[in-house]
Amino acid sequence: MSMKRRLSRLRRERGAVIIIVAAFMTSAIALVTFVVDVGHWFEHKRHLQLQVDDGAFAGATEFNKCFGASTADRADPASAANTAIQTQARKYSGDTQHVASALNAQVNNQPNVTVVINSTKYPGDGGTDYDDPAGPPCRSAYVDLKATDANLPLFFASSVVPKINAHARVSIKQISSLGNSLPMAVEDVNPIAAGALVVNEDVAGFKTTASAVLGRQALTPAAATTLNGQSLIPWTGGPVSVSISSPTPPSAVSHTGVVFALCSNQTLCGSGTTWLNGTVAAVCGQLFVLCYNGDQSGLEFIHGYSSSGLGTPATPIVRSVTLTKGGSGACTDDSAPYFMLNGGCKVGAQVDIDFGFSLGDPSKTVAKGGIGASVSVGGCSLDWVSNTGTTSTWSKANCITVGSGVGQDPLNLVWSTTAGGTHTVTQVARPFANDGPTDTQSYPIAYAQATQGADCTGGVANSLAFGTTNLCFGIGVLGNLKVAADTSDPIKLLKFIGGSHTGAIQCGWGTGANALRDSIQFGCKTPVQRNPGEACPGTLTPVDCLPVENGGKVGPTRQGMQARFEPNGICQPNHWADYSNGVGLKPGDPRIVPLIITLYGAFSGSGSGDVPVTDFAVFYVTGWDGDSGCTGNDAPPSGAGNGTIWGHFITYVGDLGTSTGGSGCTFNINQLSPCIPVLTD
Repeated sequence: MSMKRRLSRLRRERGAVIIIVAAFMTSAIALVTFVVDVGHWFEHKRHLQLQVDDGAFAGATEFNKCFGASTADRADPASAANTAIQTQARKYSGDTQHVASALNAQVNNQPNVTVVINSTKYPGDGGTDYDDPAGPPCRSAYVDLKATDANLPLFFASSVVPKINAHARVSIKQISSLGNSLPMAVEDVNPIAAGALVVNEDVAGFKTTASAVLGRQALTPAAATTLNGQSLIPWTGGPVSVSISSPTPPSAVSHTGVVFALCSNQTLCGSGTTWLNGTVAAVCGQLFVLCYNGDQSGLEFIHGYSSSGLGTPATPIVRSVTLTKGGSGACTDDSAPYFMLNGGCKVGAQVDIDFGFSLGDPSKTVAKGGIGASVSVGGCSLDWVSNTGTTSTWSKANCITVGSGVGQDPLNLVWSTTAGGTHTVTQVARPFANDGPTDTQSYPIAYAQATQGADCTGGVANSLAFGTTNLCFGIGVLGNLKVAADTSDPIKLLKFIGGSHTGAIQCGWGTGANALRDSIQFGCKTPVQRNPGEACPGTLTPVDCLPVENGGKVGPTRQGMQARFEPNGICQPNHWADYSNGVGLKPGDPRIVPLIITLYGAFSGSGSGDVPVTDFAVFYVTGWDGDSGCTGNDAPPSGAGNGTIWGHFITYVGDLGTSTGGSGCTFNINQLSPCIPVLTD
């Protein structure tokens, strides 16, 4: 082959190589561009997800403000409570469109990032703030962020994946199990259900006789209201048809009691009313059921009488006997004159009695045309008022003193006539008096009333004619633990030591002095759940009962509190002055501690034993151990000493260590049980 031909062929091959190289370089550039695009896409996607995660958790730190908001404000996106959540969520989600100085902004392309709150769609798909039917955060109990990074600065991906979406939701959940609490259980009253049993007290062995129960009525709770000067939870129910028994002889009176039962057993009375079936003793003997009055003879009393027959001066028939209130020195409680939280006051009485005499004043002597009649109730002599046929009415105001703390106060009626002599009719009324706001006689019931009528508006039902009638009932329940409204609320004192049973519990650190010290310092190891209604010791996991810690261990208790609240001798700052109506305290404040709630009376008695876990609470510690010397502490309240802490119960949303969430938070300003943020989407 000639040199000329070889050179010509070489030139042709060189051209092919150039084409091949050019094609390779184009593919390589495209590949590099694609790799860079993919890297950018993943970087933007990952960062956008971090943005919404951070924004959702940041917004969740402001949910405490929902507790102080009204129902209307919780549903209003523009309310202060919802705005606070929104502001934090946008600030930490890099939402520079709404917050110029937003943190965690996208790595670049920042103006093209759009964030919407509680929306059903992404911004790039038409989503807008609060188009979620569940409403804004305080109503839905979650803050949901959806973000779109649009018009990405990519070459290939811009036509294939024109935008990136990211989503995060933090829900606020009522805790279902609690970890790391202080080793203390605090007694409280928090019934799940309540009911009334109408009982014929004239039946021998009425507490254990099924036929003695004349009626049963479940009661329903309502929002707290002021009754008898206290903030109480009202429980009401009725009407229920009841037959007031007619005794023998017909001229006698009958005695009917109303026993109120409170149930804290979730399994037993969490749904339905079958727990109210059975005899009084059977109902009141069930696990976690308490009955009032304590001897099961009725907190309310109904005097039954005959409305038929004709009396005589020698054998009169006692008809209606009612107590009255009003005037100087009278009992003024809302449920007076039959139930008084505050005794030490006076009630009056009115009696209708059939002497078979209708000619005028029966109190006059026979010589003056009367029958020489007199009537008294509870030692108070009544005045004749008028006659209706052969029935005369007698009354007097403010003449019976009902002593403070007397409890049941049976009042007898005494009548006398010239022809019949003097006779006593036992227990025609039975007012009940506690001993003031401390309410040790019927605690936690601080209000009680029985009324009559198909619509429950027929007046009090404490004196009724024999036969069938409609009865309604209402009680007011006072829990001893209350969420503080503001800094002026009374200080609550809690004790680790000071007797056989005080409130200290064993919770995973073993037994002995060092165990109590470590559990105070580090919190309980053992997670707990609410007891659904099983006897202690329980069988569930997490546990629902805990052993009591007996005895007093002053030194280790002090060491545990100092290690927790004065680490290295430095007092934790006291921010209680910032608190108001559920807000002002920051989640994570070391003085905020979770506690376990147990049944009222769980620590009665002595020796070893277990207490059920009925609920949880959060406590803000403002002082400890008598006078610890910490200058930030509030002054010790009365009774403070070794092994005590004091402070206030608060509403709370925040991290609680190993706690887990259940149902959505209700944001009830009076609820003790805390809520926690949970990343749910």
